[in-house]
Amino acid sequence: MLERGDVANSWRRERWDSLRLLTPNWQSGLPGFPYDGGDPDGYMTSAEVAEHMARGLLAHAPIDWALSVTGIAGPSGGSEAKPVGTVWLALVHAGRPARVWRENFSGDRHAVRAQTVTAGLTALCEALEDRDN
Repeated sequence: MLERGDVANSWRRERWDSLRLLTPNWQSGLPGFPYDGGDPDGYMTSAEVAEHMARGLLAHAPIDWALSVTGIAGPSGGSEAKPVGTVWLALVHAGRPARVWRENFSGDRHAVRAQTVTAGLTALCEALEDRDN
């Protein structure tokens, strides 16, 4: 990577809105959580990326629940198959199957992000209520 300033200047001083895993599966490991699926040269689907990120967080943080999101908030980056507003969420609890789902939101980037946060936190609250009942 070439930097216009000090080493890791962009990483330390600029805002990063997202983490993207746009690489073959064998390169999509997260720190301490490698890809262990059956197709190392393939590419994970959006749903698989969302679940992989949530499981990686759950495996390495002192938490019981993990929620991850991947999608296209816009204003650009969409396609016919995945238009702007397409979002995948994954909610994972230790020892339980993951809940992974797709949402299709509308509006500008801010609106899509706000709707995504609401959907994720609503799902987490519902899961916590179900656990307590």
